[in-house]
Amino acid sequence: MATIEEILTVLNNSKQVNELPELSGIASGDLVAVWKAANDRLEYYPATSLTNQSFSFSINAISLGVGTSVALNKLDVEYSGSAVTKILFDSVFTQYLQGFSALTADYTFVLQLYNSTKLKTHIAEITSIAYSDGTNTHSLVELKNTIDPTSFAVNDVLQVQISVAKKESTAFVVEGSEFTYRPIIGNDGSSFQAGDLILNGWRSQNVFWKEAEYVSGDGAFFAAWNQIQ
Repeated sequence: MATIEEILTVLNNSKQVNELPELSGIASGDLVAVWKAANDRLEYYPATSLTNQSFSFSINAISLGVGTSVALNKLDVEYSGSAVTKILFDSVFTQYLQGFSALTADYTFVLQLYNSTKLKTHIAEITSIAYSDGTNTHSLVELKNTIDPTSFAVNDVLQVQISVAKKESTAFVVEGSEFTYRPIIGNDGSSFQAGDLILNGWRSQNVFWKEAEYVSGDGAFFAAWNQIQ
């Protein structure tokens, strides 16, 4: 079991709660108590915020339109109407996000924000990850509309984690026959692109297509596809 001295040493030496060493005896579901001098009280934090890979930020701004950069250990929140739509992350977290954007066609990424100021968790699915400008320094993450911006305030402290899940294959029908549709990396499947695939379906009563690639035209017809296997 980790001592309170070990816990405080880890916290005090970490500007970002990033890849902290696991503390023996602390498991998911446990709470870690930290004395908050400014509030003159003990405050409790989920152990997962300390033992899983996570980052800590304070909110720099909440606005209808974010810029292209933000200071280290800060993030900017953009909203539209009653929903948070984008978050601008600092350069350190941007390095952590490298490579995620290329996998959005095959994987679902869920952003978990634990507001340790208000002791509340917010969750939203990530719809895209891109650089905020041409310098490739800061990441702008777009989110589905599941977080209310009024839940946040400037200077709130957020613990940020991302969970990853493999997307399920999507059933797709071509001239009445069901196939598995797999858009190429970078295509969200809302329109067809060269390189999209359909897998494992009957072209006719006696012809089975193991794999076919999109060529052009209306994907609901076999004429748009070229059999590979």
